Amino acid sequence: MHHSDEFESEFVSLDNSVKERINKAVKKILEKPELGKPLKSELAGCFSEHVGGYRIIYKYDDEFVYLLRCRKRKEGY
Repeated sequence: MHHSDEFESEFVSLDNSVKERINKAVKKILEKPELGKPLKSELAGCFSEHVGGYRIIYKYDDEFVYLLRCRKRKEGY
């Protein structure tokens, strides 16, 4: 697993209860990344997973999952 600077910055700013839920979702993504919602347009090739009012945006290949963003859903992609 790798994460972007944006993901790290967004994640550390969250309160602990949200971080806990995000961590659970990340474990789920690591187990089965193909289950996320495929994104379109400029984010084609990426996937999203919703966690309450937050969205995790990621992509993956045969070796790694790349966590790109972790932000409020109302803030868009």
